[in-house]
Amino acid sequence: MSYFIRIFCQSTQDVRRRELQEFILGGIHFDKHPVFIPAFLDPDSMLDNWERVDIIYEQDKRPVWVYRNVGDSLLEGGICEVKI
Repeated sequence: MSYFIRIFCQSTQDVRRRELQEFILGGIHFDKHPVFIPAFLDPDSMLDNWERVDIIYEQDKRPVWVYRNVGDSLLEGGICEVKI
């Protein structure tokens, strides 16, 4: 079974992949140290305009995919659903 969680942020400040990775590493979100794609030290983790980061937390489980949507039709549709 797959789960989809949408988180809507009101801030216009960009969040880089590395900031998300640091948040995950700083908390107690997984039992073991997760693997990130792109890797934590990869320069792509510092890009402002990114689409996805993969979090591999157990080898025998599906990874967690975090997508970033800014101003696209998926985001607009989600906002309309919440307003109803």
